[in-house]
Amino acid sequence: MPLVKTIDANDLLEAFQEANRDYYSFGACEAIVEYFEEFPYNTELDIVGLCGDFTEHDSAKDWYIEYNGEDELENAIKENELEDEDEIEDFCMNELENTVSWYRKLDNGAVLVTDY
Repeated sequence: MPLVKTIDANDLLEAFQEANRDYYSFGACEAIVEYFEEFPYNTELDIVGLCGDFTEHDSAKDWYIEYNGEDELENAIKENELEDEDEIEDFCMNELENTVSWYRKLDNGAVLVTDY
């Protein structure tokens, strides 16, 4: 029987830092740990693989721009008559919810999404 170590968000954040892949906030690390807790099996910690599987964006708007481009966002703002940043963020969040297979809105306003 193999030995298994359960990690928490602090362990994951430290592993990212040790691998020079300090791309994620503590909140994102918490969400990644929660993601894997949903599965009934153990998995090996693969920092490089996680970096390819998850991306943290500062906001849903930033995700939308990266995914669709700034021109597409400008078109969506005009077409949907979005007037302020809250309406734009809500629109982008709705698009994110309908596009990605898994995401978490983090306490700091950022979003963590799967890249598959």
